[in-house]
Amino acid sequence: MFYISVLVSLALLGQVPPTGWIQDTVGYSTDEECIAASIERAPEISAAVNTWFNGMGEILEIDCLTKKEFVKTNVELGHDESLFEDY
Repeated sequence: MFYISVLVSLALLGQVPPTGWIQDTVGYSTDEECIAASIERAPEISAAVNTWFNGMGEILEIDCLTKKEFVKTNVELGHDESLFEDY
């Protein structure tokens, strides 16, 4: 399954590490379906990120990742792997 995933920078909030991926809970059977949905939902995603982070989060990238890829890329960015034990 592929999930819409958003790379967000929270550097303005002083977060360490300053970037991380967040991921939707709706899965898609193929990467192509996920990409199409991410394009269609881009305005909704942008508004949600703006709301969640009080305008202090910057979207750096929107992609479609599996749960395994999501965890791997967040760990590579410096996030503690234990945060993703439920994945």
